Amino acid sequence: MADRGADDPPSRTGSPDGESQVSEDRWSHHQRLAIRELIDTEVSYLHMLQLCALGIRSRLKQLPQGDLDVLFSNIDDLIKVNSRFLQDLQETDTRGEKQVQLIGNLFLEFQEELEQVYKVYCANYDQALLLVESYRREPELQREIQGIIEAVVPQAGPSGLSFLLVIPLQRITKYPLLLQKILENTLPDASAYPVLQRAASALHDVNTNINEYKRRKELASKYTKVEQLSLRERLARINTHTLSKKTARLSQLLKQEAGLVFRLWGWRNWF
Repeated sequence: MADRGADDPPSRTGSPDGESQVSEDRWSHHQRLAIRELIDTEVSYLHMLQLCALGIRSRLKQLPQGDLDVLFSNIDDLIKVNSRFLQDLQETDTRGEKQVQLIGNLFLEFQEELEQVYKVYCANYDQALLLVESYRREPELQREIQGIIEAVVPQAGPSGLSFLLVIPLQRITKYPLLLQKILENTLPDASAYPVLQRAASALHDVNTNINEYKRRKELASKYTKVEQLSLRERLARINTHTLSKKTARLSQLLKQEAGLVFRLWGWRNWF
């Protein structure tokens, strides 16, 4: 007879109370797994942010400071906020049955801070990608950048900077899903259930607000470019018109000097 695996559900006792206990144990087991996923991935995420800031940004000395500011945006702010968030998250590990409710409250507490720092990073992301594309048109520079990244983060692979820069976007969009997973493995009548519901909804709102902020920034940037282009076009038209007038005057003067056109005083002498 095969041994029962550690992850197999406990055997039923046959009594209603026994079945209820088995069901609760199963919910509790999957809930713990979901919480573990949240905490473990947060540890990995923060570590990756620190590698980007300290291990990669500091070594890209061939890039001007302006480029680094665009590429890594406000990553230092992300590190500060997520460091505090992770510390508080890890402290819930010692709170037993209260852990789930504390996690929900923690997300609600950090909701505004997360939105403020991530909307800046996300709004800047497209500009960072434009820089990444420009480096690819310079093979030697691209090889230097790729070499630094592979030495620090081998798993980045050939995507290099693109792989690293998208990580914060992926993380902020993952929070509602991680919360939803914990919620799905929480009994509906548990005291933590409504808190988790509010937290999942709040993080969904955070992502919605970030997308709206990014859209408005892009729209404002587009209008600014149109206005600047219109101004340049107007200046170009003015300059072209002025240049044409000056060219015509110079041509007239040269013709006069060459005797091809009578000067005004010459006409007067004829009459």
